[in-house]
Amino acid sequence: MENLREKAKMDIKDEYAHYNLPDWFLQYIVSTVNDLPRKLEIGITLNTGGMIISGMLISVQEYFDNFGNQLSSLFEDEEDKELIKKEYQSLGKIPVEKEEKRMPPCYIHLKNAKFYSSTNKPIPTNTGVLWRGRISRVDAFTLGVLGLGEIPTI
Repeated sequence: MENLREKAKMDIKDEYAHYNLPDWFLQYIVSTVNDLPRKLEIGITLNTGGMIISGMLISVQEYFDNFGNQLSSLFEDEEDKELIKKEYQSLGKIPVEKEEKRMPPCYIHLKNAKFYSSTNKPIPTNTGVLWRGRISRVDAFTLGVLGLGEIPTI
């Protein structure tokens, strides 16, 4: 009887661990966007912790390029601006490794992201923002951006 209780506890732990793993399919989509030599943006809507986030899925490189540009715009000195841009651009470079050795992506990156709660009104209302989130925290996703109509073709 004691062995059955221990096995049940282990099964519950294994099941709990399984459901907390990142979605392999979402990781695959993010990897595809990250690895393509050309720029690709995909409209996507995520459900994470009860919040809905909708925007354009972008590569990690594009995210850090845009982040560096936004951050550098806060500086007045041109040398400081260029230093910041270059520093953040370097963060987006994925090391070239054999695919079987590379870790799957842990983060998803959106631009023009808007957040929706139970009021159904987007936050912010005037423009979207850059957003970075953990793939393991995404509960569900669908292609397409809220409020823009049809799913974009790739």
